[in-house]
Amino acid sequence: MNIGELRNLRNKLILDQIRITELIDKKRRQDGVNENIGCKMVGDVLKITIDDYPPKVSVYERNEVIDGRIVSKTYKKIRNRIYSLVGSALIDYKGERIDPAIVHIVYYVPRICDVGNFLSKMIIDSLMYNGAIGNDDNLKHLPIEIGQAIIDKENPRTEIYVIKHSEELEQKILPWLRLKK
Repeated sequence: MNIGELRNLRNKLILDQIRITELIDKKRRQDGVNENIGCKMVGDVLKITIDDYPPKVSVYERNEVIDGRIVSKTYKKIRNRIYSLVGSALIDYKGERIDPAIVHIVYYVPRICDVGNFLSKMIIDSLMYNGAIGNDDNLKHLPIEIGQAIIDKENPRTEIYVIKHSEELEQKILPWLRLKK
């Protein structure tokens, strides 16, 4: 099997993962089960829970870009899936956009992994498109993004915490930055 065939197989597996997750979601909706999706304010923090975690493989490889847009079918399917999950979780959110924001994404995964391989960009974009945060197009609106992975074999999910950014909070989270200024 050559590298192209392996990449095609990988993309098919990702699409199958999405189809299986969609079937699980459909069954949960039919049965009225939705234990792991939604949002709530915990003090000043918006906590969003989605009942899935993004695939940890690269969907950026071998993508075709036309007029500055990625046209890969696999990339679009994953992006749309994440946008849908985050949008469903935020359906009851009536608050204002949190801007500027600190976003902390916790991936509860069934086995050890590298958190850097997840597609946090799609989650951040989805938060913006669904009205939870301001524009994510520069450091003024989203100066800090934190990713973390925790093993949970029984209940894999993604929890997203959105916190209003302030200089005081930044100094508590990243005290060494004070030394650089």
